[in-house]
Amino acid sequence: MLLLELFNNPSSFIHSGESPLETYKFTIDEKQYTVSFAGGNAISLQFNSPKGQSITGEGDAIQVFSNVLKCVDDFMKRRDPLSISFGARKNQPSRVKLYNKLAERFAKKFSNYTLHVDRDETKDVFYHFTKK
Repeated sequence: MLLLELFNNPSSFIHSGESPLETYKFTIDEKQYTVSFAGGNAISLQFNSPKGQSITGEGDAIQVFSNVLKCVDDFMKRRDPLSISFGARKNQPSRVKLYNKLAERFAKKFSNYTLHVDRDETKDVFYHFTKK
């Protein structure tokens, strides 16, 4: 039950920018995180921790990603893009595992999108949500 509570109680965020680049920022334990959306109808999603895109191992991943989901939810409601994509490097297995869970959560929440998961020649993982 604690896991669901953490996912359902995200912090507040600050939104800035307009298409083609919008950002959301939120703070957890005095650390600022950024979720960026770039593109017109085909959106690329990027997430940055205080240490960039590397895994810090310092934060509460569930709390951080509940906030990411909240930012994505707000973005999707406002923009309703044709597609949205994000990816994880194979050399970061904990990130791949977390992004798999995040993709599952997105798929449930945004049922009007179809999820496709691809791996490139380097075995990096890419998640593509396309409007049905």
